[in-house]
Amino acid sequence: MATPTVPAAQPATPLNPFVVELPEKLDFRRPEEWKRWFTRWERYRVISGLKKQDDETQVNTLIYAMVREAEDILASLKLSDA
Repeated sequence: MATPTVPAAQPATPLNPFVVELPEKLDFRRPEEWKRWFTRWERYRVISGLKKQDDETQVNTLIYAMVREAEDILASLKLSDA
């Protein structure tokens, strides 16, 4: 009788086989560029696989991608986790 074999572990397949850089920093002083930046952000979310991640990861990545000013604005809003 043959002994059952366990298949060898396969390396995890990355969400994205290539590296995608974050969009350039958002310039809060140039509101005319905001729409273009958010379009680039949405493309980044899709091609990087971020869109498949949980909401907390997506929000934190968005804030990180913007600039320090985004952190300051978010802190001034005093939002709760609820």
